[in-house]
Amino acid sequence: MQSETEAARLASCDNVAALPEEERAQLVEALLHILERQPAGPAFAAAVDLADRAPDVLPAVCAKLMQIPPNAVPVLKVGRAVMRLRKSDPAVAAVFEHWEGSGIQALATAVTRARTMQDRSGR
Repeated sequence: MQSETEAARLASCDNVAALPEEERAQLVEALLHILERQPAGPAFAAAVDLADRAPDVLPAVCAKLMQIPPNAVPVLKVGRAVMRLRKSDPAVAAVFEHWEGSGIQALATAVTRARTMQDRSGR
């Protein structure tokens, strides 16, 4: 699931999304633990992509994203989060508002730009 290759990561996320809830929960827990320790690593994209493909994990992913210190959020991966996560979900909106209000200009700018692109795309 943590492949740097998008096609491999998305295929893995589809496979995990198809697992029984118990098995999926164990994998999600492990993934979020890695995300917490290495937020700039491949677990960031994997968590976002999995939340896009298995909406039942979205609350746990958003909760973990809120726990990451804003200065550790990988700015270059923020656009992916904005484009993949459902903006209508209150937990997602809270994450993006948290990042925009973090006082870290690069992070706030990345979120604002990605949200503008998302609005233009109609997603």
